[in-house]
Order: sequence, then C-alpha cells, then structure tokens
Amino acid sequence: MKPGQITLNEFEVAILEHMDKDEPSLHPLIPQLRVLSREFTGVGSFTNFDCKGSSPDLGDYPVGYANISMPNVPNGMGAVLFCENGNPIAGKHYSGKFLVRIPPEVHRKLAIQAAESGVSLNRLASSKLSQ
Repeated sequence: MKPGQITLNEFEVAILEHMDKDEPSLHPLIPQLRVLSREFTGVGSFTNFDCKGSSPDLGDYPVGYANISMPNVPNGMGAVLFCENGNPIAGKHYSGKFLVRIPPEVHRKLAIQAAESGVSLNRLASSKLSQ
C-alpha cells in the first residue's frame, strides 16, 4: 500500500463489484469504503476497511465470496467480505479473550474435570471450544 493511500485499489474494487452481483445491498457502500490498512500474509492479504455508511441487510456475517481465476495460480483465489452491524470489515483481529457466563454448577464440574486432568480451567475450556 502506498503511504497515505486510503482508497481501494483496482483489485479490491473488482472483487467488491463481483460480490455486489450476489449482494446488491453492498453496492451503495462501495464508494464509502476507505482502507485503514492492508496486511500481506505471504499466502494472501487482508484489507481493513472503514465505512461511513451501513446496510442493515448485510447483518453480521460473511456476505460475499468471490472465486477469482488467475494465470499461474492453479486453484485460483478466493475473497470473503465480513460485516459487523451492516458495516463491511475485513481482517478483524481477535485478542483471544472473551467472557463466557455459565451456571455455577457447570463451572464447578469443569473445575473438577480440569483438576483431575492436571490442566488449568482455561486450557480445558479452550480445548473443549476448539473441538
């Protein structure tokens, strides 16, 4: 990304316009998108967007998937656009922490199970959630 570049590049616009065909409520938001950052992972990239508007029809889920054919890329490429509160986002970063409320009896049983297994309650919960 060029320093200070906040507009979408041609590739990002092409992907969004392709997604727009399946999700028309995305169309009015494309001109409002601004790039906060781009992260290149070595096997792909994430673009983090800021958007002044939102579309309630988009909700909180992946709204678009684009299958992209590329020369010299045997399996092609894919792109997914995620939304939060009807606002397009991408490359959301997660801290790895969240609060879960459970009944005290479930908490007690999990604590006992963790102690019997010789692991922390956190490790036990993480293992169970990963399954």
